[in-house]
Amino acid sequence: MCPPTSLEQIKDWVADRGKIAFVSGKFNVIHPGHLRLLRFAREISDCLVVGIYPDGYVDGLFLSEKDRLEGIQSNNWVDAAFILEESPETAISVLRPDVVVKGKEYEFGDNPETEAVKQYGGIVRFVSGD
Repeated sequence: MCPPTSLEQIKDWVADRGKIAFVSGKFNVIHPGHLRLLRFAREISDCLVVGIYPDGYVDGLFLSEKDRLEGIQSNNWVDAAFILEESPETAISVLRPDVVVKGKEYEFGDNPETEAVKQYGGIVRFVSGD
């Protein structure tokens, strides 16, 4: 069976898979920093779920959401991936991952994910990708 590709399917699919990590992003071009972030997220969890921003969500995308999703799904550290049809905070509230992993460059910015995970006791980890 192929991994699920919608938020609701993934919510059910991860229910009994242990510690869940969640990462979201554009992944316009997957670079070494992304790979280190994904590897870290998978190493601290039993299951890694990745949400991909849809076409039109942010400027500057030159790969389609389908191509970006395919790139993430091909990564061995990723257990399930989907197009974020909702905000990352909503996806977090539905999935309730144990940990949300973000790049260190976001640590001192606006991070609505932090409030979302506080609602149920999850955490946000900021990693440098080193």
